[in-house]
Amino acid sequence: AALVVLRLIVYFRDYYRADNFGALDLVELLRQIDHALVRRTARGMGQGQDDDPQAMARAQQQWRSRSPGKVKLSFIGHSMGGFVVTNVIRVLSDVFDPRSISRQPTADIGDVFQLQRLILVSPDIPVLTIISSRANFLASSLRRFPESYLFCNEGDIALRLASTAANYIAFPSRTQARGYRLG
Repeated sequence: AALVVLRLIVYFRDYYRADNFGALDLVELLRQIDHALVRRTARGMGQGQDDDPQAMARAQQQWRSRSPGKVKLSFIGHSMGGFVVTNVIRVLSDVFDPRSISRQPTADIGDVFQLQRLILVSPDIPVLTIISSRANFLASSLRRFPESYLFCNEGDIALRLASTAANYIAFPSRTQARGYRLG
């Protein structure tokens, strides 16, 4: 019993750190890479100055206008990494973008990136995340990917029981099936 309680405590700590540190750090890293690539392009267009606003504006416009030449981003997440990846995608995707609401969002993220593939392997996210018959918090983000893959094992009885027991507190649901995680 003590081991189960200890594991539950560690799980919730890991969940908190993944949500509040891992996802946001990855978003910040991608933002900085985006800015560095635009700055590098501006340096090549200008006279070698980093702070030339005209060269930066031209570089941003050049990156935004080229569709096939963008840096392609593919994400793969396993277990808690699937949770981090889906949160990063939600932050990177602007759910209030009119193209997202009309179900025709672009795969472009920032100035230089373009989403390519999303691969989730036994992700530690709720089943309700991918149910298409209702609005969910991941649907508008998933539309941005040309390719999405989900690998999970519904027949894993041990994971199903642990998922229900561990996640009922954090993600309560009326039925046992709705409390499952995709892992």
